[in-house]
Amino acid sequence: MRWIAEMHRRGVIRALIIYVLAAWIVVEISASLLPSNETGAQQLRMIILVALVGCPVMAILVWRRGRGTGGGAKQAGERSLLSIVSVTALLAVLAWTVTAHSPRADREYSGIAILPFSDLSATEDHQYLADGIAEEIRNRLVAVPGLDVAARSSAFAFRQRSKNVREIGEILRVDLVLDGSLRKAGDTVRISLQLVDARTGFEVWTGSFDAGLDDIFALQDEIAGQIVAVVAPDNKEMASVAAMPSSFDAYDLYLLGRHNWQKRDIASLERALEYFDQSISRDPRFAPSHTGRADSLLLLARAGERPPQQAVVEANEAIQTALQLDPLLGDAHASLGLLRLFQGNFVAAELALREALRIAPENSTAHMWLGLTQLRRPGGGPNLALEALQAAQRLDPMDPTITLNLAGVLARLGHGEESISELRQLLARGVESHGAGVLLATLCLQWGRLDEAIVVLSDSDALTRGPDGRALYARTLAALGQGDLAATWLRSADLQETAAATPPRLDAAYITGADELLREALYRENPPHAAEWWNGLLSWRGGDISAALASFDLAAAAVPDGDPQLAITVAGARAAALRALGDADSAIGILMEARQLGADSVAAGWDTPQLNFALAVIEASLGDEAGATAYLEQAVAAGWRDIEWARGVPGTAQVVHIVGYAALEKTVLDDLQRQWKSVANQAEAATVGLSR
Repeated sequence: MRWIAEMHRRGVIRALIIYVLAAWIVVEISASLLPSNETGAQQLRMIILVALVGCPVMAILVWRRGRGTGGGAKQAGERSLLSIVSVTALLAVLAWTVTAHSPRADREYSGIAILPFSDLSATEDHQYLADGIAEEIRNRLVAVPGLDVAARSSAFAFRQRSKNVREIGEILRVDLVLDGSLRKAGDTVRISLQLVDARTGFEVWTGSFDAGLDDIFALQDEIAGQIVAVVAPDNKEMASVAAMPSSFDAYDLYLLGRHNWQKRDIASLERALEYFDQSISRDPRFAPSHTGRADSLLLLARAGERPPQQAVVEANEAIQTALQLDPLLGDAHASLGLLRLFQGNFVAAELALREALRIAPENSTAHMWLGLTQLRRPGGGPNLALEALQAAQRLDPMDPTITLNLAGVLARLGHGEESISELRQLLARGVESHGAGVLLATLCLQWGRLDEAIVVLSDSDALTRGPDGRALYARTLAALGQGDLAATWLRSADLQETAAATPPRLDAAYITGADELLREALYRENPPHAAEWWNGLLSWRGGDISAALASFDLAAAAVPDGDPQLAITVAGARAAALRALGDADSAIGILMEARQLGADSVAAGWDTPQLNFALAVIEASLGDEAGATAYLEQAVAAGWRDIEWARGVPGTAQVVHIVGYAALEKTVLDDLQRQWKSVANQAEAATVGLSR
């Protein structure tokens, strides 16, 4: 056969034999060096593909080099050299593959995210267990030096896997992602894991583990150890974790408690408390169950679902028990900080939270609670609160509760646009948070963007999910001057049956003259300062000035620390009532105190349209027209549009008489009319739908 003879003459067959032998050796070496998992199999297939493609390419090159009748030893040597060069290129591909995609000891990884494991159990009712095991593995990795571990809330936000691994890595700022699944059958579990390089999308480690339920704690240690061997093989340090309970049942109930506590709604918190109590009954010496019990009690009390004093006593007992069992449990110190914050002991709260952060610097919840403490602590203020909340968000960028509090502080500092942007970004990321939509609409209302508030509430599930959204809708309509529409929303059956009256509902009721509805709601789970404030307004409107003053005095005594805007507003109302009763000297004394509080608050960073309007009332009441005008202009420029509400508040009549008020009022009314035109059809249609 002439073509075989020609290939032989040109040295192609000899070169092919050398190439095939060398390629076979390379593939064998690759099989022994690459990891025995799917990633390794992918890499080996790539090397074989390169070898196959390289074979005809090398044959063509040798054929062309062998063209002609001569050749001799020189051409034979060249053809052999070409075969060697081809094999060398193949070896280079192997080296690059192993170096770039294999989990070698010198590969640097700086951050890892532990995604929630999927529940593949037949009954599909063990998601809490899958989440708990994922969280415990995370807790064991947090103390690896140089390794940043994404916070639970941020990593668990990707439960639906709506993003690919590379996108998750970019959002969470990590280069490794651990994903997995849990399958429970009887008293055994199987955990299958994949550790993926988020920069390349390649797996760097896989593992499958089987264990009985009583061996689950040792299994968590084993898994974490294997991950550390890949991520930081020279590192032997692991995070210290709380002592495990004496039985799996206690641990299982604890995980069920935490699973429900993370949801933060009332029904889930009630279930969480039950599970924590059951866990404690199984193993009274498991400290984390006691901290979970305390946290649940305090959040339920804050929501008005537990008597505050009883909750404080029971929470304190649980926290002290946890600290006696494990003095180095960071969560217990964080719970103590939350308790002191709830009690109003802000100095003690800060000390406890800083101790929690000394033990566990990555505790984003402790950072958040520290921010809330700084907001209300004497000598603190919104700037220090912002610093703590930004630290919390850096650790846990996907936690909606942290973002909600951060947005609130940004708004208090006068950064209305930034606070609104934070909430829009949170909603755009698909994070499930009913509160985000309601707070976004609230901030739009506060900063004069009432049309946006209507759109936000209409486009979200806020109008159907609960009374807060509908109350805020009524409040926004009232601010837009649409009293009849607001009254329709206020008198809807579901709002009247609500156990707690929200502030927007009370505002809307007062603006629209729904005094009977307001009286019914006054003492319905409202804090004393709010109930007395609105009782005073009703007495004022009814002409009973003495009763109004008595209520305003009670409200002033009960205003919580960290709310200078409300304190100054109440002070203006008290001064107006005193003047109406002929006690001008006492009125001036209260106004001077309010002026100083305003100056201190502005110096601390407070800057909202509502605060500036309240200060305008104080200055006008003191006769400082220039000062009142400056504050009023600043309020209107920033977005103050609450003219309907202000007309019914004692003291605001003083502002009406200052020079330039009429022009500013026209600016506000014209803007309100413009905004209403843009949303009138949408709001009217929603109201018609409500009546059906």
